[in-house]
Amino acid sequence: MRRLGIHLGSLNIVSNYAEGNDEWIGEHAGSMEQFYRSCPQPVGDTLVDAMLSTIAHSIGECHCADFVLSGLGTFPVQGA
Repeated sequence: MRRLGIHLGSLNIVSNYAEGNDEWIGEHAGSMEQFYRSCPQPVGDTLVDAMLSTIAHSIGECHCADFVLSGLGTFPVQGA
């Protein structure tokens, strides 16, 4: 994306590391399901706010070159 000059962002949901561990079920067996079902509203609000801010204020000065890693075709990638 950077090579094409396309700016992007990412929004991720980080859940409890114990999810999937049969010995941990939270308050009850549906705890994680309830967590994920509560995510769409705040995630949607955050994305809309970010888009409105970008439209209103532009993306500003580009600093993509500050984050370029060399050696992406080999492993390990230094600095990744």
